[in-house]
Amino acid sequence: MGGETGMSVAKVYSCNVCGTPRKQANHWCLGFHRADGGSVVQIWTDKVAARRGALHFCGAPHAAQWAGQRLSTVLEEARCQPDLT
Repeated sequence: MGGETGMSVAKVYSCNVCGTPRKQANHWCLGFHRADGGSVVQIWTDKVAARRGALHFCGAPHAAQWAGQRLSTVLEEARCQPDLT
């Protein structure tokens, strides 16, 4: 007997900005850092939410807050780079 019970444990997600736990009725979205330095915000799907590196947001305001902070960081890093033109 392999210890399998047939029951799966549901993953509990929390907002990366405020820590609010996700409930089914909430309007959640996801964020990702792209390999090219960009960022993506998209609507929630359970499959995508489980991906490594996914950021979870309890709504558009917190997704926008993250995106704004991310953009500020990218712009600051670009400002620190020497102008090679």
